Amino acid sequence: MTIVVALGGNALGGGTAAEQLAALRETCTAIAPLVREGEVVVTHGNGPQVGNELLRQERAADEVPPLPLYLAVAQTQAEIGAMIETELSGAVGRAVACLITHVHVDTDDEAFGRPTKPIGPFYSEEQAAALEQERGWQLVEDAGRGYRRVVPSPRPLEIVELGSIQALLEAGRSQSPAEAAGSPWSAATATSRASTPSSTRTARRPCSRSGSVRSGW
Repeated sequence: MTIVVALGGNALGGGTAAEQLAALRETCTAIAPLVREGEVVVTHGNGPQVGNELLRQERAADEVPPLPLYLAVAQTQAEIGAMIETELSGAVGRAVACLITHVHVDTDDEAFGRPTKPIGPFYSEEQAAALEQERGWQLVEDAGRGYRRVVPSPRPLEIVELGSIQALLEAGRSQSPAEAAGSPWSAATATSRASTPSSTRTARRPCSRSGSVRSGW
């Protein structure tokens, strides 16, 4: 039996790398007994992390070209995966593999027209109104703590790298796939062109689905 452990992006913390490692150290210690018992796949979110990465991209835009959302998602998958791999392998004393994943989505999914996934920091009502005007973002009130940017989060239809995950499990590796959404791909095409928000039939669309997997046995 394969056990799947899902870690929310907020559980990882949004502070410094050292603070996130400290939080993950506690988490990995808690799940270590499960990993020692059998096949385990650890999947994770990345809402706070990708929001922070997008802020870095925007503030450095005059110096370097900013990344589209799906690449920022993949980048944070790799960062979180590296930290989980470090802490989990130390906690269980066995090999842990990090795998960045993609998911197939339907290009006609209504989520593309109705963003609901909060990412990034909290803003005041006044800041939110200004950001909507200046950057064209959509922001919503979130849990009574302020306003956050929302992006599309279409329903994943399948994990593209499922075969690789299964192969790693069979080989006895602990896996850590990033669920942070898995970069989205259209199931209708096998091309890999990045699309703009207005595109409807390309392989990838800007949204929050990204994925990185870690497995441990």
